[in-house]
Amino acid sequence: MIDKALTEKLAELKARRTPFESTWEELARYFCPYRENLFYDRTPESPIGKYLFDSTGVSAVRMLAEGLFGYLMSPSLDWFKLEVPDMDTDAETKYWLEGIVKDLYAAFRRSNFYSEVVEFLIDGITFGTGVLYFEENLGDRSIFYKVMSPPRIWIDEDGYGQIKTVFRQDTYTEAQATDKFGCKNLGGKFIHAVVPDGDRWRSVWYHEMKGEIVRESKYDFFPYIVWRCIKNPDSVYGYSPAMMSLPTVKTLNSIRKSLLEAGQLSVKPPMNVPINADVDLTPNGINYFDSPENKISPVNLGINFPIGRDREEQIQKSVRDFFSIDFFLMFAHQERAMTATEVVERQGEKAAILGNIVGRLTNELLDKVIEGAFNIEFTAGRLEPPPEGLAGKKIDIEYLGPLAVAQKRLFESRGLNQAIESVAPILQANPDTAINLNWDYLLRYAYNVAGAPAHGLIDEEEVQKKRILAIMQQQAQAQAEAEAAGAAAVQQPQQ
Repeated sequence: MIDKALTEKLAELKARRTPFESTWEELARYFCPYRENLFYDRTPESPIGKYLFDSTGVSAVRMLAEGLFGYLMSPSLDWFKLEVPDMDTDAETKYWLEGIVKDLYAAFRRSNFYSEVVEFLIDGITFGTGVLYFEENLGDRSIFYKVMSPPRIWIDEDGYGQIKTVFRQDTYTEAQATDKFGCKNLGGKFIHAVVPDGDRWRSVWYHEMKGEIVRESKYDFFPYIVWRCIKNPDSVYGYSPAMMSLPTVKTLNSIRKSLLEAGQLSVKPPMNVPINADVDLTPNGINYFDSPENKISPVNLGINFPIGRDREEQIQKSVRDFFSIDFFLMFAHQERAMTATEVVERQGEKAAILGNIVGRLTNELLDKVIEGAFNIEFTAGRLEPPPEGLAGKKIDIEYLGPLAVAQKRLFESRGLNQAIESVAPILQANPDTAINLNWDYLLRYAYNVAGAPAHGLIDEEEVQKKRILAIMQQQAQAQAEAEAAGAAAVQQPQQ
C-alpha cells in the first residue's frame, strides 16, 4: 500500500492548486475551446465552443505558440549549438561538440518532440503552466514525449524555485492497466508520484482509490519539464497572457454576440402586422391589404453597426497586443525599405518585449529538453564519449533560432556596429590608425554573434600559418623579380 507521506503530500498540493481551477475553466472556454470541461469527462454530445462568439483569443494563443515554436525550435533550422565558455576550444573538442549537436538533432527527429511541443506551448500561454513528460522508448530506440494536461498535474518547487516534485493522474481501463503495469482487474484513476530521493527521484505508480502500488522505481534525472510562462514569486503555478487578457476577451465576446443579434434583427426584424392579417414573409410572398395604414412594416430599431464594429476592432487589437502578434507578423515580413542594420535593431527591440517569456522558456523548456535528450542518448550509448580535454568543463547551450538571435544581435552587435560607424571616418582620413584594431577578433566576434556554424571559421593557428606562408611567397616573388631585374640590367650593356 502507498505510504501516508505521499497521500498527504498530494492532498496538500491539491489544496494549493484549487484557487486556479475556476480561472482555468474560463480560460479554456475563450482561448482553447477543445479543452472545455477541463475537470470533467466530455460526452460525445457535448458541443465545442458554446461560449465562444469571437475567435480572436483562440487565434492569438495559436499564433504566439506557433511563433515561439517556429522562431526558437523549428525542425527546419539549426536552433542550438554547444560550446565551452572561457576556453580556447581545440579542434578535437570543437568537432565533438558539433557531432553531439548533430546526433541530438537526429534524436529529436526520431522522437515526437516537434509534434508535442506546440500543445505544450499552448498550455503555458493559456493556463500559465505547461507540463511535458519524457522517457526512452526502448522499442524503437527513441525518446517519447507526452504533454500532460494541467488539470491532471500537481507540482511543487524546491527552495530555489525549481520544480522537483510532480504528481500526475492518468485513467486506464483494466486492459490498459494490465498492459502498462502487469496488474489485473484494476482499472480507473492512477497517480504517478515523482519526488526527490537524494541525488535521484523516487517514482511510484499507485491506484488512487485503493492505494495499491502497481510500480515503483527510481529516475536518474527528473522526467518532467514544467514551464511557467509568467512567474509570480508567491505562486508555484504560472500566469499567462491569456489570464491578463481574459477580461478584454470576455468583453469582445459580449460585443460580438450583440453584433450577431443585431445582424439577425436587421435581416429579420420584428414586423408590424395588422390584426387578423394572413401574412406571407417568404421570398416573393404576396400580402394583400385593404388600406395603406394597415400594411405590414418592419419595426425601426435604430441599429448602428459602425459603432459596434469600430469598438470591436479596437478590442481585437488590444487582445493581439497582449500576445505580441504584431511582432511575429513583422518578423515574418521584414520591412524591405529598411537597411539590414535597421531591421536587426527593430527586430531586437520588439524581441526584447518577449524577453521574460523567452528567458523562462529557454531555461525551463529548451535547456531541460536538450539536457534530457543528452542524458538518454548518452546512457543508451548513442553518443560519442567526450574528449579528455573536456573533463571537468561546463558545456553551455547557445540558441540560434531567429528570435534568440534577434535579441542577441540587439545587445551584442549594437556596440560593434556603433563602434565601427564611429571610427570609420577616422580610418578613412588616416588609414594607418587601423593598426589599433584587432581585426581578427572583431571578425570572429561578428561571425559568432550571427550564429554561423563553427566550421565556417578556421583555427587561429591555421590563420597564422597561412599568413606566414603568404608572406614567404611574397618575399620569394619579390626576390625572384629583383633577381630577374638584376639579370636584365647586367645583360643590357652587352647588347
